[in-house]
Amino acid sequence: MNTVLAELGKRLAERWVTLLVLPGLLYVLALSAAVVLGHQSPHGVESLTDRVESAAAYLDGRPATTVLVLLGALLAAAAAGLLAQAVAGLVERSWTEPWARRPLRWLGDALAQRRADAWDRAQTDFLRARDAAGSAHPPGEMDDLAERRNRIALARPVMPTRIGDRMRAVQNRVWRQYGLDLASAWPRLWLVVDDGTRQTVSAARRGFDAATLLTAWGALYAALASLCWPAAGIGAVIAVMGVRRGRRAAAVLADTVEAVVDLHHRDLARTLGVLPDDEPYTSMVGRRITEQLRKGT
Repeated sequence: MNTVLAELGKRLAERWVTLLVLPGLLYVLALSAAVVLGHQSPHGVESLTDRVESAAAYLDGRPATTVLVLLGALLAAAAAGLLAQAVAGLVERSWTEPWARRPLRWLGDALAQRRADAWDRAQTDFLRARDAAGSAHPPGEMDDLAERRNRIALARPVMPTRIGDRMRAVQNRVWRQYGLDLASAWPRLWLVVDDGTRQTVSAARRGFDAATLLTAWGALYAALASLCWPAAGIGAVIAVMGVRRGRRAAAVLADTVEAVVDLHHRDLARTLGVLPDDEPYTSMVGRRITEQLRKGT
């Protein structure tokens, strides 16, 4: 047990340094540079160099002061990392939940409606081509029409962001196929699946969390533009990278969750005693599971 706890503590320390201290330290350095440079001309870099040289000369021969400065820098870096994690939580909510407060609610509704209109047009084109040509329609062309629709969303968009619609599409597809309410079924599925499946889902979740954290760092760097205008460009580039990674990670996470349901919905039904071994799974079985898990709510 002592060995396990020691290894766990080692991994937690490594994760703390990787996720909080190192990016936070870089942010603290950027903040310090922004304070010194301000909105100066490029010649302001010389003042930054002078400040660094003066600080190094002051700390030379003062080991106690140097240690205190380093400790202060580490604490500031940790605080910046914790702030980034808090902002990452807000980023995740903005990606995966409706924008409920005005004026963001109006903007979110407008974005969702714009994408829903585009999805409706793509769906109409797909259905019209399928019904008109039938089996004579080239399969490749039908695939192109379906892909154009699916690039917008796998189901009719109702969320402000593509990531939100990608996550919501899993719930809709699971409900239509299996009659399962994913929100109530997932905690039970998590207890039914094996450790390897849990690790796969956790890895997909970590990828999504990393994307939200990267986007949060972009927002924090962009906030430094009030002190030093070049920070706006740096923050924008980081945020765009985070959003693009977030879309890919959300797709991986959604596909992984849906795959778990595809492979283990029968196990859940049998564990709950809803599906005997000699009976096939139908959507009515899923609805009985949903009714049982919701417990009348």
